[in-house]
Amino acid sequence: PKINSSFKSEILILNSYYFTNFIKGNIEAIKSLTDRYSKIYLACMTSNLPEGFKRINLNNNGYISSEMALQRTLLFLSESYKKPECVIEGFNFYLKKDAYSNKNYHKLTRQNNGKIIEQELCLALAEHDFLFNFIFTKKIMNKIKLKDSDEFKGIINLTNEEYMQKLFKIRDFT
Repeated sequence: PKINSSFKSEILILNSYYFTNFIKGNIEAIKSLTDRYSKIYLACMTSNLPEGFKRINLNNNGYISSEMALQRTLLFLSESYKKPECVIEGFNFYLKKDAYSNKNYHKLTRQNNGKIIEQELCLALAEHDFLFNFIFTKKIMNKIKLKDSDEFKGIINLTNEEYMQKLFKIRDFT
């Protein structure tokens, strides 16, 4: 991410998959992260944490649908900090053909050749209820001060109908 010098302190929230596969045991990566970020949160319930990392529980087991990672993260921030100021980059609500613009972002829905497995992605969207997550994000953003984040602002300002039309145009749910 871009370094934004106007923030008083920057925090990082890592998921278990990324930590386990790319950070755990990598002294150089751990030092780089702890030097840059004032707080590092890790959503992992089992790993031994290096110094400077704090465990958080981002699991919110719903009965009908559940928040995806961004929504769980935003909820955590809004409950932990008073009106947190955030920059949200690289999250496009799955409205681009390659849903994950960063090719280096390792995801279970990405094949070894870098291509997204469309059926797996659409299954995850359906299981989490993409419209619920879109509406939930709009609601939670009332508790967060969004800085920069032009692409994200453009998407979150869509109506529910506009969002669904764009999603159905780019994703293959068949």
